[in-house]
Amino acid sequence: MHCYLLFSTRKNWRCKCKTHLKFQKLVAITLTTTIASGLTFWGIVEPVYHVSAPPESLGIDPNSPAAAIFAMSTMYLHWTITPYAIYCVPIIVFAFTYYNMRKPFSLSSTLSPVLGKKLDGKSGQVIDAVCLYTLALGMAASMGTSTMSLAGGIKSLTGIESTPVVWGIITLVGTAIFIVSASSGLTKGIRILSNINVKAFYAVALFLFIAGPTSYMLNLGTESLGYYLTHFFEKSLFTGSAAGDQWPRWWTTFYWANWFSWAAITALFQ
Repeated sequence: MHCYLLFSTRKNWRCKCKTHLKFQKLVAITLTTTIASGLTFWGIVEPVYHVSAPPESLGIDPNSPAAAIFAMSTMYLHWTITPYAIYCVPIIVFAFTYYNMRKPFSLSSTLSPVLGKKLDGKSGQVIDAVCLYTLALGMAASMGTSTMSLAGGIKSLTGIESTPVVWGIITLVGTAIFIVSASSGLTKGIRILSNINVKAFYAVALFLFIAGPTSYMLNLGTESLGYYLTHFFEKSLFTGSAAGDQWPRWWTTFYWANWFSWAAITALFQ
């Protein structure tokens, strides 16, 4: 905000203000379309789960101080730089091929620097079809976990059991909202929903910061961040194969597969 003082005319100030607002909206859309339901659910619930059920192969006692450090550092692994680092690779390549090389707005265009004219015709269509298939898998995984999470929340609040009927109703409502928001365009429905999601996230975070143990959260977050940075490669490449531990497959490996399936289409959207 202080940079606005550098502009002497009201016209320049208004222009800069509008640019800042557009940037805020872009950030909201980017966050909610890449992190999706994890922004307001798994970012909070997942650390609690890991505290009570850390990987057995690491020898961490559940609900112990070590489990708390592991849970928070794992949250940093799953919800910060790693997924966006994966997304950035196809985004940069697509931006170069579309804006600099003037290639078509399609998924296969990201391979133009390597394959060149070989992408013309059916080859490009096959690549687009494969990418759309992975997108469908990623969407199914995200939609499935989101539906189960919402059903669990409804059960907790109202006592209604989480059944296939409830899952179907949630899926239909979510699909209807998606169709309406997508058909209204990026700057209308999608922008409005993105702003609502981000504001809800800010409200939850502010409530926790005020009503919760603020000092403990800040200190634990700092300590966990240091542990995450120190053990970044160890945590990122933990597979549990030596001990036959299934935990990485249920969590980190699942996230990696989901991120890669979304990476191609994310390049076009961003």
